[in-house]
Amino acid sequence: LHATKYVVNVNGTDYDFTTTSIDISNLLTTGANSIHVTAIGDGNLYLNSVSSDIVHFTKVGAPSNLSVSNNILTFDKVQGADGYKIKVDGVLIDETAENSVDLSSVLTTAKKYLIEVCAVFGEEESEYVSINYDLKQRLDAPTNLNVSKSNERYLLSFDKVENATSYQIYVNGTRIFENQTITQNNDIDITDSLRVGENKVYVVSVGDGKYYSSSDRSKECTCVKTVQLEAVSNINIAPSKGKYYLHFDAVENATQYQIEIKDSNSKSILSQPTTTTEIDIDSAITKTDEYVVQVTAIGAEGYLESVSESVKCPLKIYAKADYQAKQFFFDGHDYTFDIKNQYDFEDFIFYSVLYRLKTAEVYIDESFDYAKGADAYLSETSLLDQYIPSLSKYGVDINSSTDVLSQLFGNTENLSKLPEIIGLLERAHDQCYLYFSATSNLTSQKSDRVYTITFEYKGADEATKKNEMPNREQANLPVHYATQNSTRTFAIDSKKEAPVSTVAQLLMVVQNGRKPKFTTTNTTAEKTYQKAREVLSQICTDSMTDFEKAHAIHDYIVATNHYDNTTYDSATGTPFDSKNLDEMSFYASGMLLNNLSVCKGIAQAFVLMCNIEGIETIETFGLVGGTSDWSKVDFNDSTSLMMLIVTNQLNINTIGAHSWARVLLDAGEGKQWYIVDPTWDDLEKDNKEYLSHEYFLANEDAIKQNRKELYPNGTYYHRTDSDGNQIDYTAKGKYNYYTSTVEKPNTNITSQEDLDTAISYIKQNNLSGIEILSNMSNIDTAIATSLQNCGLSTSDYEIMSWGDRRFICKK
Repeated sequence: LHATKYVVNVNGTDYDFTTTSIDISNLLTTGANSIHVTAIGDGNLYLNSVSSDIVHFTKVGAPSNLSVSNNILTFDKVQGADGYKIKVDGVLIDETAENSVDLSSVLTTAKKYLIEVCAVFGEEESEYVSINYDLKQRLDAPTNLNVSKSNERYLLSFDKVENATSYQIYVNGTRIFENQTITQNNDIDITDSLRVGENKVYVVSVGDGKYYSSSDRSKECTCVKTVQLEAVSNINIAPSKGKYYLHFDAVENATQYQIEIKDSNSKSILSQPTTTTEIDIDSAITKTDEYVVQVTAIGAEGYLESVSESVKCPLKIYAKADYQAKQFFFDGHDYTFDIKNQYDFEDFIFYSVLYRLKTAEVYIDESFDYAKGADAYLSETSLLDQYIPSLSKYGVDINSSTDVLSQLFGNTENLSKLPEIIGLLERAHDQCYLYFSATSNLTSQKSDRVYTITFEYKGADEATKKNEMPNREQANLPVHYATQNSTRTFAIDSKKEAPVSTVAQLLMVVQNGRKPKFTTTNTTAEKTYQKAREVLSQICTDSMTDFEKAHAIHDYIVATNHYDNTTYDSATGTPFDSKNLDEMSFYASGMLLNNLSVCKGIAQAFVLMCNIEGIETIETFGLVGGTSDWSKVDFNDSTSLMMLIVTNQLNINTIGAHSWARVLLDAGEGKQWYIVDPTWDDLEKDNKEYLSHEYFLANEDAIKQNRKELYPNGTYYHRTDSDGNQIDYTAKGKYNYYTSTVEKPNTNITSQEDLDTAISYIKQNNLSGIEILSNMSNIDTAIATSLQNCGLSTSDYEIMSWGDRRFICKK
């Protein structure tokens, strides 16, 4: 009572306390301890007490170095201890004499445990020593993995793992969804992570990282991802080096292809797998047929075969004999489509152009000098193009407004190619053969020698343009025929036929000894032909000689045709222009249907009518103007030609084209060729046209200076007969119209007496006039005298002078 505190001495050390119940566990040492207490007064009224009796106490030792590993508790033994008591989370679970205890039966849940141990000494126990133990467990691996396919997506599912916070998914050893936390265990879309074919999938359960660690990987689940291959495209069959090959585009991921070819009867003729996209199928293609080719792409595991793609491939097996059986007729020759040389090929091109073919197919014979070996046929641009007789080789643009001749000879580089150019013009001999372009390509057929020629044209296919009839009259001169109406058959009617649809074709066919077979009715060509027959029935009879018929045809054309100055003027300076193809005046149709044409139409009408009568006649083509003497122009000598151009003796800009005719008949000196130029026999003066005969049955001397012939007797090209022999069209003789014949008196006047006889002949036969030739200096006065001598009035006649000729016409 009245103590303020107490001093407790434990083993010689004082400790101050204010209470009388004190926990001194921590002050004691293991083993013997001595303890006594002193009460402390306030220092004034109460003094400190004396020390209490000493109490002796022995402290039992507690276990030390507790640890738990794999659920085994271990600790250091306490000397003298009879045993040990063990508590887990405050519950006594074991009393043992061992210092190692298996707690597995108690530690069953992953969590934090409080484990306590004390030593037992008889009835005494040491203090409990404790340790906290975190029990961690490995999660179970997921089970029952399954990958299912739904709407082309691949979905992963597995059984949920207790205490797993998430899952890691591995496909073919690589973790997927690394940047995502996967907590679901079903319908996980792994499509984009799968490779095509077999895939291995496993899953790892992921714990909280504190009490649950990630599981081992699950058992692998095998799934196969399948993708259907794209369908095969661009299936075709094409020839190469004489064999048929099947081609198609490769399909990505295809390892092979299954091909099947059936004929038009659905019979399979070839079925085989292949790993290439070009297959030699030549042995299977044995006949002309429409084949059905089916190709299926096949891939490795995981790739489903493609949809089978089928195409129809019509193939024609062409043999050389097939082309030899196909024929065409051109320029007097029967050809087959088996082309043997360059001339044959050029005629084939000209034939195709004349008949306005869009495409044409030919076989290039082994004898053709184009045969350069198989590799030559593989070039991107066909080598055959070099033989196409086209102006484009010489820098001519057929779409240009500049005339062909100006383009050709305005380019000085072409002077070195002069033989080729002139040769081409001689072969073409008509503007209708010039305005085209063509290319050749290997035909999609078996033979490397079969080519398709593709054509493009400029200009009209048939002339339809008709100009106004000029206001000119024909001079009143007699013609050498009498008009009658009769029904006749003609020599041409017994000839072999050839197809015709245009007037240009009509001329080619007729002048080459064939009868036209019109492929379309009521065409300009058919009307022109029928008009020619109608006129011939009126001006010729079966009893007339070829000479008489030719004379009548000449005079009819000159007397009835009006020269088309409008067409002539538009063609001046541009004699080779595609616009001319639309002018009827350039063709026989202009003369016969309209009585209006230029030289070409006039010459063609003469050629057409003579050949109908069986008189062999050919249109002749050449150049006029540009020089006063064409005999000096030698296309074989480019140096001389250049000199003529430089010295202005040859003016290219004033060169024109001209047509006339050559006719084979007997004019009293045996059968031979003569020149007839009805155009230059149709003289015009003071708006009146006069019938002349200067160029009726003329010879070469009459034309050598005023024109340069290109066809049929050219510098480089000479027309041949059906046997290949060069035809000599040279007009060697000369029929002298002005000398005395059974038809008329001598009109080659050299005296007044000759003139009186001629004028008397007019009066006696009641003729409208006469044409005379004379070099008399006083010829005009002499004509007036003769008219008076014969009792004719000079006022009733007009006299037209033309050089050394005079035309005496009754007004």
